[in-house]
Amino acid sequence: MDGLTDGWVDRLMVPSLPAVRIALVGKYTHLADSYLSVTKAITHSSLALKCRTEMVWVEASWLEDANKGTPEYDTNWAKLRSAHGILVPGGFGDRGVAGKVLASAYAREHSIPYFGICLGMQVAVIDVVRYAGEASASVSVSATDDVGYL
Repeated sequence: MDGLTDGWVDRLMVPSLPAVRIALVGKYTHLADSYLSVTKAITHSSLALKCRTEMVWVEASWLEDANKGTPEYDTNWAKLRSAHGILVPGGFGDRGVAGKVLASAYAREHSIPYFGICLGMQVAVIDVVRYAGEASASVSVSATDDVGYL
């Protein structure tokens, strides 16, 4: 090796690195390539921290209350609850936003690290504003044009 990569190769070759489970909450979780840059960044970060990452794919729309009683609802909530951290990446449109807000609330209520990227951070702000009781129907203009709280 050239000296620059020796440490990285050594880290890659250690199968007993501690695992960190990250729930990626999105609406294209059936298309892993949709979040490729995010998952690669997490993988590279975990190597720098001498751990390995287990990505858990959570479909945001299945977290919504309208899906209670379905196997998909239970499965996706179980995945979310099993995570050491929650990541909500960017996205567009209103599908899945309510589920992302619920994921943010779960992280806040259970002191689980939360990382919101773009819409994911907007979702966290929506959650906190709703929790503070300032605007129970707050939304993001990224999700809908029907916004009364501007």
